[in-house]
Amino acid sequence: MTIYGEEDGRLSKSYDDWQDGQRAIAAIILNRQNAQLSYLGCDLVSICTKPGQFDGYNRGKNKYETNTYDPIAWESAMYLAECVVRGDYEGLCAPEGITSKHLYFNNTQTFNNNISANNGYFSFGAGSSLVKPLEVVEYGGNTFFYY
Repeated sequence: MTIYGEEDGRLSKSYDDWQDGQRAIAAIILNRQNAQLSYLGCDLVSICTKPGQFDGYNRGKNKYETNTYDPIAWESAMYLAECVVRGDYEGLCAPEGITSKHLYFNNTQTFNNNISANNGYFSFGAGSSLVKPLEVVEYGGNTFFYY
């Protein structure tokens, strides 16, 4: 549900864009599981449902429960979720530029506003340290990075 909820815009985006967006989200989930950082969650359920991390989980769940999901984008997301559960990074076919280091992403407009307001640094919220995003890549309306 997280992969679909974060990137379900098949009808409003080109095929490569939404497909790459889903693959990048799946790679981030698997990267977080492999990183075993407690603040991100250490198992798939805690990673995908941790408050403030993947807002799309609830959107995907709602669309599934109300039968308002796009079946093609849903099928793609379910295949990628199976790859994540199996730990099959190669099966994900992560888009170019997404590496095992990438742990974070944000809506591109929000990311750009954040970076602009903080002189090239990213803030995760009030009271958090500013970080310098590295290897920034964009897919499916989201910007992916690590620091």
